[in-house]
Amino acid sequence: MDTGPVNNGVERGRIDEFFVRFNQPVDHIKSEFIVKRGNDVIEVLQPRFKTQPDVLYAERSPLPPGDYTLVWTVRALDGQQIAVGQIAFKSESQR
Repeated sequence: MDTGPVNNGVERGRIDEFFVRFNQPVDHIKSEFIVKRGNDVIEVLQPRFKTQPDVLYAERSPLPPGDYTLVWTVRALDGQQIAVGQIAFKSESQR
């Protein structure tokens, strides 16, 4: 599995794209990303449909500096929940 941002990573500059790659095709319509800061939900993102079958991908406006968690829920094409996971990351302004 590949992710962006990376788990426990520090991202410098513009953070506005999120992706998680899986080992099988996923249902882009029934899967979701949740961007959190602490316990607060910043935004719920619907992954784009026009991407690789095994990749969830979404965009949003750039995040301000801070500590965040990207929570993802993914479903297989048959509707079964495959997994729920989270990626902790820090956004820093570019220097």
